[in-house]
Amino acid sequence: MHGKCLNQEIQTNMGHLDELSTVNLTDDITGIFLYTNTVTDGLFTPMMVFAFFMVIMLGSFFSMKRIEGKGDLLASFTVAAFLSTGLSVIMLMRAGLINPAVPLLTIALTIAGVAGMYLIPKVDN
Repeated sequence: MHGKCLNQEIQTNMGHLDELSTVNLTDDITGIFLYTNTVTDGLFTPMMVFAFFMVIMLGSFFSMKRIEGKGDLLASFTVAAFLSTGLSVIMLMRAGLINPAVPLLTIALTIAGVAGMYLIPKVDN
């Protein structure tokens, strides 16, 4: 009995969600992104940009470490922030796909990375 009441309460709090079959999937993939972003209350696309950022940063760092013998985390951070800015600006062009604060955050990360590359002295071991 208690489980049934909890299930009804969860369904009431969730509200009405459109089904995937009602979304127009013939245009492009942004229809799926818009649907997923709506269902997750705007959390999907910022998390996708964050995942993109982490994959680029870690991939760049470990590839630099493998090729040169040492990795530069600040350079990898700056490259990942720059590419994430590009991705978020492209996503911003589609209305409702991403919150406008996300591209501003990635621009700030890029500026911080570039400033860090110029201001933090390199230590050669």
